[in-house]
Amino acid sequence: MKRKLLKVMSVIVCLFMLSVCVNNVDAASTRYYSVLNQGVKTFKKSGRKLTVKTKKYYKIAYYKKNNMAKVKYVGYSKKFKLSKKCKYYWAAIAGYNRLYDKKYMKKTTFSNIKSSIIKARQYDSWEFRIVFVVKNGVVTKVLAVSA
Repeated sequence: MKRKLLKVMSVIVCLFMLSVCVNNVDAASTRYYSVLNQGVKTFKKSGRKLTVKTKKYYKIAYYKKNNMAKVKYVGYSKKFKLSKKCKYYWAAIAGYNRLYDKKYMKKTTFSNIKSSIIKARQYDSWEFRIVFVVKNGVVTKVLAVSA
């Protein structure tokens, strides 16, 4: 009887520890979403919400890490919740398979990024990617990354 009780208790403790470890890993994670500027149809900010809608054939990409090799697509529209201290940057790519490089970042504003999307749509020659860095479900950085 004692052995069975000990085995049951050890299984319960192991399951509890496993569930706690999985929850902690997911809570502190950083995720990335990106879209090409040519595919953006709507890029609207109202309060602390940002709405992004894309054209047909331009899906919003989802990455678990700052690595372009492993991509999943989430659809054609997404609403993001912006943090109070959300920052906007121009960035560049220095390494292979990276969404952006932290060394080559310059601060900008939301209106500059939005006007750049409109200008690029008019002239159809300038291509860059918009990257959203999401921590704990809230966007902390919006980057316009030129290739």
